[in-house]
Amino acid sequence: MEFKEKNPEGQQKEQKIEINKKKKDYVTVIGGVTTINLKHPIKFNDVDIFEVKMDFNLLNGAKLCEAEVVSQGRYYSPSSEIKFGQAYQAAVGAAAADLPYEAILELKHSDFDILVEVVKGFLLA
Repeated sequence: MEFKEKNPEGQQKEQKIEINKKKKDYVTVIGGVTTINLKHPIKFNDVDIFEVKMDFNLLNGAKLCEAEVVSQGRYYSPSSEIKFGQAYQAAVGAAAADLPYEAILELKHSDFDILVEVVKGFLLA
């Protein structure tokens, strides 16, 4: 940011001020943990959630099957290939983040879309 300031003699004097705003990356992967910094933080059960940290290495077959049951119990997915359903991807994301499925469903559209895309990348890898 630049601005000009008049000094007492009436001469124009330039002064530069740097504003150091460190902008967080939206999605980061560090040590196998994928972090999504939410553009629109949510409040779930009186807890503010500003980021979702997913560790896919903690998932096992039982957790993936449970995610399928949770998602199918709540939303019908007409896809014969469950991996392509957003409800299932959200349930897998919830399991990887150790958050309730309902918390993930509360995410705003832009944050939810990023989360399911990250999970889809994991599932299809």
